[in-house]
Formats: sequence, C-alpha cells, structure tokens
Amino acid sequence: VGGADFFQGNRFLLEPMAAWPASRCRGTTMVDLYGGSGFFSIMLSGSFNKGWLIEADRNMTKRAEVNFRLNGIDTIRALASPAESIERHLPRRPDVIIVDPPRPGLTRQVREAVARSGPQSICYVSCNCATQSRDCGFLVKKAGYTIIATALIDCYPNTHHTESIVLLEKTDHSPRSG
Repeated sequence: VGGADFFQGNRFLLEPMAAWPASRCRGTTMVDLYGGSGFFSIMLSGSFNKGWLIEADRNMTKRAEVNFRLNGIDTIRALASPAESIERHLPRRPDVIIVDPPRPGLTRQVREAVARSGPQSICYVSCNCATQSRDCGFLVKKAGYTIIATALIDCYPNTHHTESIVLLEKTDHSPRSG
C-alpha cells in the first residue's frame, strides 16, 4: 500500500479479521466491493475459482494487481470502477459479495445493485455499526437475506472504534416439492 492509502492499522488483528470470512465464504465466484489493495481478495482467493475486486480508486486497483502477482493469484481481476457500476462488470448471482465500504456505508444505489445481483452470501465488513445496521436491514427486509453469523474485531483498543462483520445468506422462498 502507499502512504496515503487506507489499510487496517492493527497488524495483530489482520489475520483474524481475514480468517473469519475465509472460514465461512466459499464457492465458485466472488466479488470484493470496495476492495482497495486486495486484502480480502487475497485472503479468500483460495476459496474461489474466479473473482473480481471493484475499487473506485485506480491507484488502489493497480496496487491490488501488484499484490495479486506477488501472491501468485491469477484468478482475481481488479477493476477501477465506482461501486454503483457493479452490475456492468459482474455475472449475475456470484456466490459471495464482500463489501467493506467507507464509514457512510452503501449508497441506496449500491444496496439495490447488490441485492439485484443475487449473491448466495454477502459478507459485510464495517467500521460504522449504524450504517451497517441500515444496510443489513434493507438486505434482510427488502432483499430476502438472513443474518447467519456476526463478529466484532477490536482493531483500535481503548477507543469506541470496532470493525464488525456480518454474514448474510439468501433465504430460499421457493416452494418445496413433495
């Protein structure tokens, strides 16, 4: 990462922060939305056949590409694009979408685009429990997801700042036969 880039600063908790979603998120396709320099993409790359990192900052996507090469990862493609354009770049129904948005959370447009893309699972990482709650409320009430697991990572001890992770899965509302 570069000196002006955002990166989680607590080096002691980086591995647990990555291990939690890595132990729960598997499938064929993955999307890392607000992917930055590739932290979650790299940590989860072994659990997916193909993936896309989407990041608005072109310099960060270049860093992600370098990080993928340094880690021998050729199955994830970094795309410089605003999150609001997610549907233009992705296949429908990826297995997992990881979102790690800035403090304001997902915009209405991104919430709706993520829901329309129809992933089986959404892993939502956030530094702001209020916006995460708002966004997860939409995904549960309007998009048919259920919260199945949560975690708190205290990246900044002795402050009120925590990272929270919520794993949501698509609820099956299809009629059952038999």
